[in-house]
Amino acid sequence: MGYKRELIAVFFSLALLVSCDTKNNNETIEYIILKDDLGRTVKVKKDAHRFLPLASSVTEMLYLVCDTSEIVGRTQTCNFPKEVLLKPVVNNYPPDLEKILFLKPDLVITKDGMLSLQQAAAIEKMGIPVYYQKYDKVKDIVNGLETLAEITNHKDSGKKIADSLRSALGKIIPLPEKIKPKRVLMLISKESYFVFGKDTYASDIVGLAGGVNAVDSIYDNPYPVVSAEYLLKINPDVIIGGEAVALEKDFFELHPEMKRTNAYISKKYFTVNDDYLSRPGPRVLEAIKVIKELIK
Repeated sequence: MGYKRELIAVFFSLALLVSCDTKNNNETIEYIILKDDLGRTVKVKKDAHRFLPLASSVTEMLYLVCDTSEIVGRTQTCNFPKEVLLKPVVNNYPPDLEKILFLKPDLVITKDGMLSLQQAAAIEKMGIPVYYQKYDKVKDIVNGLETLAEITNHKDSGKKIADSLRSALGKIIPLPEKIKPKRVLMLISKESYFVFGKDTYASDIVGLAGGVNAVDSIYDNPYPVVSAEYLLKINPDVIIGGEAVALEKDFFELHPEMKRTNAYISKKYFTVNDDYLSRPGPRVLEAIKVIKELIK
């Protein structure tokens, strides 16, 4: 993900990328033209140094690749690293346009699905560009880190971090073919059977941890609400959910039919940090390690 490969070389070609604006005081502002992960054209000041993340995953990545003083705010859900709690809060459901304008970011960076195109357009009308990243697979995190490092003018340090993460992921030993992987159901909510679908980041995490997503059907929505009948049919070996699912507390009392699953009978149901399944970011190795221990 990140830039298209053919655009990476173009990124640094001033002849193609740099455009100029002139202020009233005749000060020249240079710009670079980017393509975000949605294929949108984004015009950013070449010397941009004020960045506002409007997604928790982006916040974690920015803290890893750039100077923390360059991060001018956070969303109400950003909680890692702990230093981020000192940053001004910007609501992103819906985006607080007044607060965004007050913080004067050179660039707003968000994740696909966290900000609608209409909301991005409203921000851009204030003269603030919006850049989208998209993470569907674990490898997208590595590419996304490199892209953010380039955008924030920290290419060299960002490449070292990305290469280190890429190397660590490459050392993960796959499950031997003769061993059947555990079928893992990942729940988002306790009120309904709201699950992580097959083609999601969470599914990729489980695969790298040595399991397989128990949800084997393809749905239009990557996070579908499925039926009890379907879950009993796929009969997961392991059930994992975040704190909100309350697996060890009242989930099975709310859904007594789930006591018929292999996961309940063998007591293989676990609560994990919500961020591990729902927040693509640099803590991916930690998430894989934790889930691997749970499903073995």
